[in-house]
Amino acid sequence: MSYKPVPVEEACQIAVKYDKRIVVILSHDSVYQLMHTTTYGVTAYDKEQAAAVGALVTQRLGGDLSKKTMFEDFHQNYDPARLREAAEILQEVRSHQGITGVLRERIAVWCEGAKEPT
Repeated sequence: MSYKPVPVEEACQIAVKYDKRIVVILSHDSVYQLMHTTTYGVTAYDKEQAAAVGALVTQRLGGDLSKKTMFEDFHQNYDPARLREAAEILQEVRSHQGITGVLRERIAVWCEGAKEPT
């Protein structure tokens, strides 16, 4: 049996289902003796905050951050996060699942951030 991390898609589903901007999932795998942290944030800023909280809590619970696997790093550059955010918004709109309060807010925040400086 191989190690199974909790996918970000699960955290995203929790955020959508329960109208949350930031989701942090902490889990411990007793077979591999690993603390696993999965984080999700609606906006680029939320993603940064979720990652910071996840790292802080993992460290406080005795997790070894030197063993972490980074899938994305929003600490240095928000551009990839904003592109991904736009793709997620468009994907949700395209799926015709309706526009939730969180999605409406994401669109408004994203459009505000995409304005050209005057």
